[in-house]
Amino acid sequence: MAVICKNRNGFTLIELLIVILIIGILFGLLTISIRFARENVKFARQKSDRQTIAAAIQAYRHEYGRWPCDEEAVYPVFAPTNNYEIIEYLQSYDQGKNEREVTFMNFDEYNRDGAGNLCNPWKAPYKITIDLSKDTVEVE
Repeated sequence: MAVICKNRNGFTLIELLIVILIIGILFGLLTISIRFARENVKFARQKSDRQTIAAAIQAYRHEYGRWPCDEEAVYPVFAPTNNYEIIEYLQSYDQGKNEREVTFMNFDEYNRDGAGNLCNPWKAPYKITIDLSKDTVEVE
């Protein structure tokens, strides 16, 4: 019986399919990890924004001796439905709200919604609560 030897110069179809399958799995894992990394960046940005807003409100209180809200604010807790009112005090150069023209915080316009509210990375407005009786600020 004669043995026929062939010279193999290429890959078989099975080998090519296995390589393509492995590359597809690696690509899938990479896209999942990139998506999780982007979500983590959003959470980090939200945490940073919340700390910046709270620090800016405290700095305003320290600078002017009053909270950045209307004097007719409901005592003991001031929690406006939109945060535009408070942010306006912190960024505005309006003489009635920020007499010394101090910039307490500066956020780009892409962080705002159509009503001018400062928003988190998921485009939901931050909820700012100032407890006037306890001298605390909470940003959610």
